[in-house]
Amino acid sequence: MVSSHDEVQRLKEEVQAEVDRLGSDLLSVSRFLHANPELAYEERQAAELLTDILEQHGFVVTREAANLPTAFTGLAGSGAPRPARRRAAPNRTWRRAGRRRTARRCHGRPKP
Repeated sequence: MVSSHDEVQRLKEEVQAEVDRLGSDLLSVSRFLHANPELAYEERQAAELLTDILEQHGFVVTREAANLPTAFTGLAGSGAPRPARRRAAPNRTWRRAGRRRTARRCHGRPKP
Protein backbone atom coordinates (compact mmCIF):
# COMPACT_ATOMS: atom_id res chain seq x y z
CA MET A 1 0.00 0.00 0.00
CA VAL A 2 1.29 3.44 -0.90
CA SER A 3 1.54 5.57 2.21
CA SER A 4 2.09 9.15 1.07
CA HIS A 5 1.57 11.62 -1.74
CA ASP A 6 5.37 11.89 -2.18
CA GLU A 7 5.63 8.14 -2.59
CA VAL A 8 2.84 8.15 -5.18
CA GLN A 9 4.65 10.89 -7.10
CA ARG A 10 7.94 8.98 -6.93
CA LEU A 11 6.27 5.81 -8.22
CA LYS A 12 4.62 7.74 -11.07
CA GLU A 13 8.01 9.16 -12.06
CA GLU A 14 9.60 5.70 -11.97
CA VAL A 15 6.85 4.30 -14.19
CA GLN A 16 7.17 7.23 -16.62
CA ALA A 17 10.95 6.77 -16.81
CA GLU A 18 10.52 3.05 -17.52
CA VAL A 19 7.90 3.71 -20.23
CA ASP A 20 10.25 6.27 -21.79
CA ARG A 21 13.13 3.76 -21.65
CA LEU A 22 11.03 1.04 -23.30
CA GLY A 23 9.23 3.38 -25.69
CA SER A 24 10.66 1.99 -28.92
CA ASP A 25 9.92 -1.62 -27.86
CA LEU A 26 6.37 -0.70 -26.84
CA LEU A 27 5.77 1.10 -30.12
CA SER A 28 7.12 -1.88 -32.09
CA VAL A 29 4.82 -4.26 -30.24
CA SER A 30 1.84 -1.99 -30.82
CA ARG A 31 2.57 -1.75 -34.53
CA PHE A 32 3.10 -5.50 -34.85
CA LEU A 33 -0.19 -6.30 -33.11
CA HIS A 34 -2.03 -3.80 -35.29
CA ALA A 35 -0.49 -5.17 -38.50
CA ASN A 36 -1.14 -8.82 -37.53
CA PRO A 37 -4.67 -9.14 -36.11
CA GLU A 38 -5.60 -12.54 -34.74
CA LEU A 39 -8.84 -14.07 -33.50
CA ALA A 40 -9.47 -14.66 -29.81
CA TYR A 41 -7.68 -17.74 -28.44
CA GLU A 42 -5.68 -17.95 -31.69
CA GLU A 43 -3.21 -15.14 -30.98
CA ARG A 44 -0.17 -17.28 -31.69
CA GLN A 45 2.02 -14.56 -33.22
CA ALA A 46 1.13 -12.12 -30.45
CA ALA A 47 1.80 -14.68 -27.71
CA GLU A 48 5.16 -15.58 -29.23
CA LEU A 49 6.23 -11.95 -29.54
CA LEU A 50 5.10 -11.00 -26.04
CA THR A 51 6.64 -14.01 -24.33
CA ASP A 52 9.95 -13.44 -26.15
CA ILE A 53 10.00 -9.80 -25.04
CA LEU A 54 9.17 -10.70 -21.45
CA GLU A 55 12.02 -13.22 -21.40
CA GLN A 56 14.42 -10.64 -22.89
CA HIS A 57 13.53 -8.37 -19.97
CA GLY A 58 14.19 -11.00 -17.31
CA PHE A 59 10.73 -12.43 -16.72
CA VAL A 60 10.28 -16.13 -16.04
CA VAL A 61 7.67 -17.07 -18.63
CA THR A 62 5.32 -20.03 -18.56
CA ARG A 63 3.70 -20.70 -21.91
CA GLU A 64 0.35 -22.45 -22.40
CA ALA A 65 -0.94 -21.36 -19.01
CA ALA A 66 -4.29 -22.81 -17.95
CA ASN A 67 -3.99 -25.34 -20.78
CA LEU A 68 -4.56 -22.61 -23.38
CA PRO A 69 -2.03 -22.60 -26.23
CA THR A 70 -1.86 -18.79 -26.38
CA ALA A 71 -2.01 -18.03 -22.64
CA PHE A 72 1.10 -17.25 -20.64
CA THR A 73 2.30 -15.93 -17.32
CA GLY A 74 5.36 -13.82 -16.62
CA LEU A 75 6.98 -13.47 -13.21
CA ALA A 76 9.67 -11.00 -12.21
CA GLY A 77 11.20 -9.77 -8.99
CA SER A 78 11.53 -11.59 -5.71
CA GLY A 79 9.33 -12.66 -2.86
CA ALA A 80 5.85 -14.06 -3.13
CA PRO A 81 4.42 -13.97 -6.66
CA ARG A 82 2.14 -11.03 -7.38
CA PRO A 83 1.08 -11.46 -11.01
CA ALA A 84 0.31 -8.23 -12.80
CA ARG A 85 -2.95 -8.53 -14.67
CA ARG A 86 -5.96 -6.51 -15.51
CA ARG A 87 -8.67 -7.21 -12.99
CA ALA A 88 -12.33 -7.09 -13.76
CA ALA A 89 -14.05 -4.43 -11.72
CA PRO A 90 -16.36 -5.62 -8.97
CA ASN A 91 -20.07 -5.17 -9.45
CA ARG A 92 -20.80 -1.54 -10.01
CA THR A 93 -24.11 0.23 -9.73
CA TRP A 94 -25.28 2.38 -12.65
CA ARG A 95 -28.06 4.91 -12.41
CA ARG A 96 -29.92 5.66 -15.60
CA ALA A 97 -33.33 7.26 -16.10
CA GLY A 98 -34.09 6.85 -12.42
CA ARG A 99 -33.56 3.09 -12.53
CA ARG A 100 -30.79 1.25 -10.79
CA ARG A 101 -28.75 -1.35 -12.63
CA THR A 102 -25.78 -3.47 -11.72
CA ALA A 103 -23.23 -4.56 -14.29
CA ARG A 104 -19.81 -6.09 -14.41
CA ARG A 105 -17.25 -4.13 -16.39
CA CYS A 106 -15.96 -7.28 -18.04
CA HIS A 107 -19.38 -7.88 -19.62
CA GLY A 108 -19.89 -4.34 -20.87
CA ARG A 109 -22.79 -2.00 -20.23
CA PRO A 110 -26.11 -3.37 -19.09
CA LYS A 111 -28.97 -3.54 -21.55
CA PRO A 112 -31.43 -0.62 -21.27
